[in-house]
Formats: sequence, C-alpha cells, structure tokens
Amino acid sequence: MAAKLVRDKDKIQRLRQSATRARKQSAADKKRAMAAEIKAKAVQKENENLKRQLAAMLKMQKQTFVNNEIAGGKTLSEANAAFEQWLKHQGGVS
Repeated sequence: MAAKLVRDKDKIQRLRQSATRARKQSAADKKRAMAAEIKAKAVQKENENLKRQLAAMLKMQKQTFVNNEIAGGKTLSEANAAFEQWLKHQGGVS
C-alpha cells in the first residue's frame, strides 16, 4: 500500500512537471506566433510603403516622359501611348 502511494506520488509529480512543461511550451509557442504575426505585419506595412513610393516614382517618371514627348511635338495622347510602349518595353505593366 505504501509503495503504491509512493508510486502514485511520483506519478502525480511527473504529471505536474509534464503539465508545467506543456504550459511553458504553449506560452513559448504563443510568443513565437505573436512575434511572427508582428513581423508579418511589419513586412506587409513596409511592402505597402514601397508600393506607394514606386507608384509615386512611376507617376513622376511618366510626367517627365510625357512632358518631353509633348515638347518634342507630340500630342498628349501620342505621348501617353509612347510612355505605355516604353513601360511595356521596360517590363512593367501599365
């Protein structure tokens, strides 16, 4: 009887340690998941900022290109079409 109580006591202690380890792992997993989520949001925000910057740069480039074409004697629609062709040639999409 006493031996069974000792075994049960050891078993209870092992189960408690196991539960504690599981809780710690669970907390660590949650922290890792939260860190990954934060990193993902930061990368997404950075990508959105880069997209805005690229769009602004493209807009400025188009403006300069079209103005130069108009200064060369083309109409606005011809200049816009020339820019679209140039952009396709560069590998971009309009």
